[in-house]
Amino acid sequence: MQLTVNEARTFGGLKECKLLAGEKGLNRVIRCVDSMEIPDIRQWLQQGEFLVTTGYALKDNSEALVQVVEALADKSGSGLALKTRFIGEISRSVLERAEELEIPIFEMPVEMPTISLTEPIVRRVIAGELQSSSKELVGEQLWHQQANFYTELVLGIIPSEKEAFYRAKFLKWPEPPFSLFVLDMDGFREQVENMMEAEILEIKQRTEKILRRVLEKNGYAGVLVGRSDSFSCILQGGKETGVLKELVKSMKNAVLAGVGMVVTAGIVEDVASYLEIRHAHECAADVIEICRIGKRSQGYACLSEVLLERAIRKDGGNPYLQEFVQRYLGVLEEYDAIHHTELVYTLKVLVENMGIRTKAAEALFLHRNSLLRRLQKIEMLTEMDLSDGRQLLQLGIALQMRPYVGDVPTTKKK
Repeated sequence: MQLTVNEARTFGGLKECKLLAGEKGLNRVIRCVDSMEIPDIRQWLQQGEFLVTTGYALKDNSEALVQVVEALADKSGSGLALKTRFIGEISRSVLERAEELEIPIFEMPVEMPTISLTEPIVRRVIAGELQSSSKELVGEQLWHQQANFYTELVLGIIPSEKEAFYRAKFLKWPEPPFSLFVLDMDGFREQVENMMEAEILEIKQRTEKILRRVLEKNGYAGVLVGRSDSFSCILQGGKETGVLKELVKSMKNAVLAGVGMVVTAGIVEDVASYLEIRHAHECAADVIEICRIGKRSQGYACLSEVLLERAIRKDGGNPYLQEFVQRYLGVLEEYDAIHHTELVYTLKVLVENMGIRTKAAEALFLHRNSLLRRLQKIEMLTEMDLSDGRQLLQLGIALQMRPYVGDVPTTKKK
């Protein structure tokens, strides 16, 4: 049985709302419920969608509400419920347009939580009273709804885990715990700046199809959502780090082969709830930046692998961290710049090889004596003993910090 707006007025939060206009549209069918926190909602609307909003996104644009009503009519939406706290009394032009287009507009009580309106309707869908319409929520329509839901989670719009659960179940999302990873196209804007809009859209759509094929080929039924030139994937159950990295590697290779684009990925292995997606997405974005700043050759990493770098990056402007890096690396960077040498890189390779000089020489393709001369120069400039494990560790920490502390002043030693 399909749920009409008029029937929805008999239960839950909508029962307490005041109908302002659009009475002739009360027979419209509600297929889904979504919140609106951006003024330009047209491209995201779906057939039968009932919008709920605090009105904050419309407070500085008097014509925006008319455009929302018109967009709902164009997309065969079912209605709109809003609070007037931010926008004040609804103008006559809005109400007249709603009457003309037969779009029901409801005023929500100021004290009513959004969940009081949305949850009862969504629960009806889950309970099966909208079985026919839920079967129709497939393909492109389902993908758009999933993308909207993900965006709301990332923005922190959804107020409770309970509401998120009902929305997720309706949209066929996996239940937590799950893993999350984000793939972001490198230099996308620069690469497409001379392309037509249709060409850009085609690249995004092809990329999404490629990523879906990789998931299917590897037997995963995860949720994949595209947001501009970035794609987020949710997989049910906590996956092992190695498994996730192999999957991301396959995705990167497939995108490079399919559309010629390089992507960098951030992986968060464990996400315990839907509302934690917001934090997990931020973490994945941090991992992506760390991969780019640190020039990680593979172009992806798990959060658990870069916890130190993330901590440093969050406080990279700390003058004490900058002073620490300057103390150990500033003089080497200055010497390299003047004399076109590679003392910093030599030190990095030595640290990576645990101070074992034979291995460092092999990695640098240097004769042992050539490496020795470089190390003596490093010791002279830094006044550090590279044979001392503790002092070598300090230099290693400084190297680890260097990409994330910004520009540090160089001061010549006296």
